[in-house]
Amino acid sequence: MKKAFTSAMLLFSFTTFAQTPGAATAPAVKDTSYWKKTLKAGINLNQASFSDNWKGGGVNSISYMAFVSATADYAKEKLSFNNLVDLRFGSISNKNTGFVKNVDRIYADTKLGYSLSKSWSMFASLNFLTQFYEGQLTTTRGGRDTTLYVSNFMAPGYLTEAIGLEYKPVTYFYIRFSPGAFRQTIVTAKNIDPIETKYYGVEVYDGKTVRNEVALLQILAAFNKDIAKNINLKWQYTGFANYERPTLIKENTNITWFDYIDHRFDATLTAKITKYITTSLNTTLIYDYDQDKDVQFAQSLGLGIQFTY
Repeated sequence: MKKAFTSAMLLFSFTTFAQTPGAATAPAVKDTSYWKKTLKAGINLNQASFSDNWKGGGVNSISYMAFVSATADYAKEKLSFNNLVDLRFGSISNKNTGFVKNVDRIYADTKLGYSLSKSWSMFASLNFLTQFYEGQLTTTRGGRDTTLYVSNFMAPGYLTEAIGLEYKPVTYFYIRFSPGAFRQTIVTAKNIDPIETKYYGVEVYDGKTVRNEVALLQILAAFNKDIAKNINLKWQYTGFANYERPTLIKENTNITWFDYIDHRFDATLTAKITKYITTSLNTTLIYDYDQDKDVQFAQSLGLGIQFTY
């Protein structure tokens, strides 16, 4: 009995010591995962309908826009590896017409970086941009409306390789400077309208499908932040200054320094109504002298469902 009592007291003392704050415990398992991943997916819908005797005017319509956006970011000490895929597709149908696409985007960007200081790093990047499906444009030719075939998958497609410096003073904003960036413009559909598209600068009439360009400087800036409670603003700007353009400016006084740079600006403003229901405004501005002498503009507004992981 005495021996059993002594053993019980030793066990009680050991257990009490192990549970006392500050007492020695087994070392915690170190988290060896340096990845951060996100996934967003959803669909936006718009609909309008009018009775046959509606005097205010209007056309019945329905439209949708589906999207998937994923990121995978790695960071350990001075090394970083960032990956982004953004897919969007939408179309609209009016009364007596079929569905016609109005949103179409395939975008991927991957970047390897090495930190030089708190805000500056060196990087090498590769990004890709095209669309899923054929695009049409209705315009007036010869005094009547004509539907033209102007784009498709890889018509055009853009592949850009860049190295340079990145300035990132805060987590939600960065700007990349890339002297000597390379870009390939790809046009595989040779039956797109040559007058309206100019074949996106590719000399298709000479049997080519790829145009290679070198930039004196490429600038890519991006912003992604909640600017108010449940309201997020996300935008990205890319400027590509082709080294061939200064020669064109000397030869053609109608070309300005603004024409010398290819500009693209994409912005999305998203407001979360509930956990899954959101409303979003999307805007795209493009200026590329090889495509059109005027700025191209697209805008869409929708209410939909969004899932975030």
